[in-house]
Amino acid sequence: MRRHSSSAFIVVGCGRLGAHVAARLSDAGNDVTVIDRDAAAFRGLPVDFSGVTLCGDATDWRVLQQAGLGEVDALLAATGRDNTNFMVSLLARRIGEVPRVLARVEEADREPIFRDAGIETICPLLDAATLLLDRLSWIEPQAQP
Repeated sequence: MRRHSSSAFIVVGCGRLGAHVAARLSDAGNDVTVIDRDAAAFRGLPVDFSGVTLCGDATDWRVLQQAGLGEVDALLAATGRDNTNFMVSLLARRIGEVPRVLARVEEADREPIFRDAGIETICPLLDAATLLLDRLSWIEPQAQP
């Protein structure tokens, strides 16, 4: 049952990233459902995790429905598999009409495909490179001959 003062989220993938994000969202008082194909992955969640865990394949529409897809404010596809994240994100965005869909993208060259489909992306390689280069902004560009 959804709490009145909170938001509802689905996190797909309970690896290090998914478990961390799910725990933080839950700690903030939000309703969180975590989906993973491997039940052992849920051991990465803290013992005080107050959300719901669902063992299943998130590319299966029935699993997403069971997770409450039609009632969430956002879905985060955080598996380490770009194809899975893309498929889950498309289902959530286009069919489930989830207001906000974010996906982890491992292969930087695939990031535009996600973006073109209207999916917000988190690409560790591109995001880290941007942060590093921003911190080097004090370096003067070298003059081109």
